[in-house]
Amino acid sequence: MSFAIKWFRKRRRDRDQEQCGCQREASRHDNTAIRPDPTETPSQDGDNLQTGTVFLEDVDVVNEENTRSSPGRLGLNDLPDELLLRIVSFISPLDRAFINLKLSSKRFLTITSDSSLYHLTTLKVPSESPFSFDVLQRVLRVSGKTMLGVDLSGCEDVTDYTLFRVVARCSLLGWLNISGCKQVTNAGLGVIGNNLKCLRRIDISSCPFITCSGVVQLFKMLGKTLTFININDCLGFREDPHKLVSLAFFCTSLRHLSVGWSRDLVKLNPLLDMDLDRLTQGCMHLEYLDISYSHSTNGSMQSIARNCPVLTTLVARQCFLQDIGLEHIGRGLPRLEWLDLTDCWYITDIGLESLANGCPLLRGIILTRCHEVRGTGVVKVAATCLKLETFVLKQCFKIDSHAIECIGFCAKKLRYLDVSYNQNVTEDTMKKLIDSNRKLRVVTEGCPRVPRGGALSRFPFTKKDPACFVIWETAV
Repeated sequence: MSFAIKWFRKRRRDRDQEQCGCQREASRHDNTAIRPDPTETPSQDGDNLQTGTVFLEDVDVVNEENTRSSPGRLGLNDLPDELLLRIVSFISPLDRAFINLKLSSKRFLTITSDSSLYHLTTLKVPSESPFSFDVLQRVLRVSGKTMLGVDLSGCEDVTDYTLFRVVARCSLLGWLNISGCKQVTNAGLGVIGNNLKCLRRIDISSCPFITCSGVVQLFKMLGKTLTFININDCLGFREDPHKLVSLAFFCTSLRHLSVGWSRDLVKLNPLLDMDLDRLTQGCMHLEYLDISYSHSTNGSMQSIARNCPVLTTLVARQCFLQDIGLEHIGRGLPRLEWLDLTDCWYITDIGLESLANGCPLLRGIILTRCHEVRGTGVVKVAATCLKLETFVLKQCFKIDSHAIECIGFCAKKLRYLDVSYNQNVTEDTMKKLIDSNRKLRVVTEGCPRVPRGGALSRFPFTKKDPACFVIWETAV
C-alpha cells in the first residue's frame, strides 16, 4: 500500500501547484470586480447590493476550487487502472468482497477480469459463505501448475468431486487442508494419493466419513513424502482403529503427528496404550505429537519416550498420567521443549521434579487445572530449565505465593506467567515478581487479592470459557 500513499501525495502536490497558478493568473487579469471594504457597513442602495453580489459569487467559486483540490475528496474514479489493480490484488478471488466489487461497476468488472488476479501460489477458500465453483475453476486453470498449497478447511460444500478437480490441476501441491469437510470420504483420499505425489502436509481432521482403511491407503501411496499429518476427531476411526498402526510402517519420515480429540468427544476416542505403542514404533524422527483427550496412561508415555527420542513438543491434555509417566518423559525425551499437561489431575510435585531433571531444554509448560501441584515441583522446573519462557499455572489453587515468587526469581528468561484464579496471589507477590523480572508479563485474571480484579475476581465463571468447570467459591 506504500505505492498508493506515494501516488496520493504526488497527486495532491500537483493539484496544489495548479491551484496556485490559477490564483496568480486570476489576480493578474481580474480588475473588474470591486471588493467592498469589510470595515464599512453595506448600504441599501443598488450599487452596494450589486457589489455585494459580485463578492459573494467570488467566494463561492473559491470554495468550490478548494473542495476539488482537497485530497479527501479523491474517489476511486480518480485512480488509474494500474493502482486499482494493485489494490484489488489483495482480495482473494473467492472472497465475497471480490464478487461484490466485480458487480459494482463496468470499470471494476473489467479490472477484476485481469488474469493476474487469479495467479496464486496458495489458495484459501472462505468457509463462511458458499464459494463460486466457476471462479475456483478459473483460479486452478491459471495457476494450477504453480499452486503450492490449498486450504479448504470448514467448507461443507467440498465433495470428492471438488477434490478431484483441485488435484487434477495442481499436481505439485505441497500441503492440503481439508479439515471440517464433512462430505469427503475415502474416495477423496484415494484421489489425493493418486495425483499428489509431492504432498508433504495434510490435515483431514473432523471428517466423519473417513475411516482408517482410507487413511491406510493414503499412507501407502504417499508415506515416503508425508512429514505432517493431522487426523483429529475422525469419528470414522472407531470402525477399525487397529489399522491406524500401519502409519508406523509407511510414514517413516514423519515429523508432525496429531491424533488428539476434542473434549466433547473424549469418550469416543478409540486409541489405547497398545495402539499408541505400535503407532510410534516406526516414527523415530517425530518432533511433534498430540494425543490429547485419549486413554493414554503411564504406559503410553513409556512407549513415546522409547520410540521418539527427538521429540520436542508433546501435547497430552486430560490423559491419565501420574508421576511415573513424567519420570518416563524425563528419562527418554531430553530434547523436549514444549509440554502441555492440561487437566492431568494426578500429577504431583514429585513428577515435576523428575521432569525438570531430565528435560533441561524446556521453554514452555502448561499445567492448567493440575490440582495436586503445590509448589516445590514448579520451583524445581523454574530453577532447572534455564530456557523457560512460558509457564501456565491457571487454576492451580494449591500453589502458594512463595512458590510463585521463587518462579520469578529463578527463571530469568521467563516472559509469560499465568496464575489466573489463584487466591494465594497478592499484591505483594506481584510487586516482587516485577522487581525480579521487569520483562515478565503476569496474568492474574480472577485473583481476588490482586487489585483491578473487580467482580470477575469473585465470579470467575462469568467468563465464557468452556474449559472452566471447577467450582470455586470465595467470599463476596
